[in-house]
Amino acid sequence: MGIYALKPPKKHPLGLFVLCVAAAGGAEYSIGLAGLRMFGMRLWDYRGLFLDPDGIICFRSVVSFAVMGMAFLYLLEPAAERVMKTANRETVRVLCPALLLLFLADRILSALFPTPITY
Repeated sequence: MGIYALKPPKKHPLGLFVLCVAAAGGAEYSIGLAGLRMFGMRLWDYRGLFLDPDGIICFRSVVSFAVMGMAFLYLLEPAAERVMKTANRETVRVLCPALLLLFLADRILSALFPTPITY
């Protein structure tokens, strides 16, 4: 959602990339810090990697999330918008419930078969 809010500066790729880095880094750091402070759990571990404050974020992860954000904004979102503009109402009536069922199945299976955090 935060990356999608960056759509207006889309005409300036370098500035948008910097905003994606800031948004991704801020989100990842705050979530990782909350996991450590509130639950005593290290949700991921970047210790020993380049630019790794507290092992919560690192250069590679922030840049990777920024690249994914750019791919979303420049490739995936426009393609989805074109599909939705050309789709007729019947397609949307079938597609939306199907996607909702997939999401619900994923949530149910994730609750039934949780993957334990091992570190």
